[in-house]
Amino acid sequence: MSDERPTVGFVGLGAMGWPMAHNLHAAGFPLVIRDALPDVEDRFAAEHDKAIKARTPNDFRPVSTLITMLPDGGIVRDAVLGWGIAAASSPGTIVMDMSSSDPTDTLELASRLESFGLKVVDAPVSGGVARAVTGELAVMVGGAADDVAAVQPVLRVLGDPARQFRTGPLGTGHAMKALNNVVAAATSCVVAEALAAGQRFGLDPGTMIDVINASTGRSFVSELNYGTEVLTGRYGSGFRLGLMAKDTRIAASIAVAAGIDAPVIALASQRWAAAVRELGPAVDQSRAHQAWTGAALTRGLADEAVLADEAVLDDEAVLDDEAVRESWTAIGIRTDIPHPARVYNYLLGGTDHFAADRDAAQMSLSVMPEVRDSAQGNRRFLARAVRFLSREAGIRQFLDIGAGLPASPNTHEIAEPGSRVVYVDNDPVVFLRATAVMEGSTSAVPVAADMREVDEVLSAAGKLLDFSQPVGLLFAASLHNIPDSGDPAGIVARYLAALAPGSHVVISHVTGDFGPSQMAEVTASYAARGATFIGRTREQVTQMFNGRELVSPGVVQISRWRPDDADPDPHPDRVWAYAGVARA
Repeated sequence: MSDERPTVGFVGLGAMGWPMAHNLHAAGFPLVIRDALPDVEDRFAAEHDKAIKARTPNDFRPVSTLITMLPDGGIVRDAVLGWGIAAASSPGTIVMDMSSSDPTDTLELASRLESFGLKVVDAPVSGGVARAVTGELAVMVGGAADDVAAVQPVLRVLGDPARQFRTGPLGTGHAMKALNNVVAAATSCVVAEALAAGQRFGLDPGTMIDVINASTGRSFVSELNYGTEVLTGRYGSGFRLGLMAKDTRIAASIAVAAGIDAPVIALASQRWAAAVRELGPAVDQSRAHQAWTGAALTRGLADEAVLADEAVLDDEAVLDDEAVRESWTAIGIRTDIPHPARVYNYLLGGTDHFAADRDAAQMSLSVMPEVRDSAQGNRRFLARAVRFLSREAGIRQFLDIGAGLPASPNTHEIAEPGSRVVYVDNDPVVFLRATAVMEGSTSAVPVAADMREVDEVLSAAGKLLDFSQPVGLLFAASLHNIPDSGDPAGIVARYLAALAPGSHVVISHVTGDFGPSQMAEVTASYAARGATFIGRTREQVTQMFNGRELVSPGVVQISRWRPDDADPDPHPDRVWAYAGVARA
């Protein structure tokens, strides 16, 4: 009995929280869990025999350490005080906030919890999902010495002891996390500007990064952020733009509270806030340079062969070069007709588009400005839908039809570790870019095929996916590019016929229900350009599910489908599209 582990409470089973809680359970700690999504709680409890779902605040009474892993300090406060956990907890319980919170929120929380006899330790982490899975997180720990000592058995499971830093009194852990991140954030601004300036001067961004990383300018940002993510077009650091912007805002407030003149920190906070306004909070933080400079930063930008092979297509001066256009034509790329994947990429702030794509997108925005909100809302919906399929439906295989150009977070980045994903698109630019991004992966592969060639797609996808097991079939913003004569509902039906029981289908689709005249004008303009873009009614979108059982809340406006409070649509009523998920 002397080896029996104390009970730990865990609030927040998200991308980081789930593997952290899993590791505690594997180390023998009984758990009391709570998450905003009841289905997530149910699945975690079903998979972990020493974990119980808290049905009332009193279930937390046996807990000696309560861990919170949530988006920010305000949500932590609401979770601990709002539901009544604090009032139900035993005096002496230590609340360990491992979120990236504002230290002022931490101190306020501690003051309010003192009346319940509870203590607080702030222990934000660094290392991302990968190190959360392996239990090798870096941890910055603030709090009273006795309290920090008391939580060591838990911290040794979650993080690498060699990377645990005792930062000082309560609040210093969260302050350190924000100040560390603002150093990286400010560095990222400078690197982006330097690369853009050098590129205009005739330098290759890849060569510049190689020189910087071999010289005094070397940093984590230049090596991993720009070297690994930006120049490869991968954009998969795993840290959302909105979270980095939040940390820079916290750092700026710390500087103000400290009474120091910190113009660089203030400017970094402003630049990251501007990037969020331009690109949205959900994209990977490594994309921020696109909002600041608009430059396409890729190795060998001046090399025409690389331009063709890597699909780096943003420099208009190069686009006008006839020899380069001929090389694109040789590999099947039409530069004179807008393609949905490239138009969508433009609307999301990407760089892989031609003049015809930009013209179509700008036409759409001039007639129906809600197009950009709808594109961004679709990305958020896709992330929510894939998380639902992964966490609640237990699906580990995905067939993403009409996937479009890679845009972090991609399906394979959202799905549970070990999932397999096949991306299908008929645009050679998508295939080239996706091949570069997924090079070396054995679990995520692109397929160059037309979604209407169902047998061809299934045959190619079957090399990675096992169709005798459940599959998540995704049609995210792709069916509105199929004309009525192409029978989009019939296409879906043919794919559904190939799926095993337990599979699910996801569909999102633009609509003219909220602006019939605007949508009709956009549809006509696309047709004049040789492309298809058709808004359909809610009833028509529902018919595409072919009578399958819809998951609650059914087919609804995209922003209303299980909205995520941590990443809400900033203008939900401007997302002119429907979406739904059904059991196949």
